[in-house]
Formats: sequence, C-alpha cells, structure tokens
Amino acid sequence: TGSLSVDETQITTANERLQTEIDRINEQVDRYRERLLKQYADLEAAINKVNNILQSLDAQAQARASA
Repeated sequence: TGSLSVDETQITTANERLQTEIDRINEQVDRYRERLLKQYADLEAAINKVNNILQSLDAQAQARASA
C-alpha cells in the first residue's frame, strides 16, 4: 500500500499543478477576449464615425448639385 500512497500523492500533485496551469491559461484567454472585444467596439465606433462623415459629404455634394 506504500507505493499506492506515493502514486496517489504524485497524481494529486500533478493534478493540482495542471489545474493551476489551466486556471492561468483561462485567465489569459479571458484577458485576450476582453481586449478583442474592446478593439471590436473601437472599430465599430470608428466605422460609425466614417459613415457619418460620408453621409455628411454626400448630403453636401447633393446640395451643391441641386443648387
């Protein structure tokens, strides 16, 4: 039973180490996801600004064309 106890201890230790690594990787993934979501939101905001500018320029061009 002595070797079984050692094997169980080694397995438990390895399991704890692997769980710590999994937790660390999950935290990295969460931070990366948040960064990507912010970049996406910033990109959406930039696209909206550009679209507003384009609409404004189009309206000005139409006003000049009809004048």
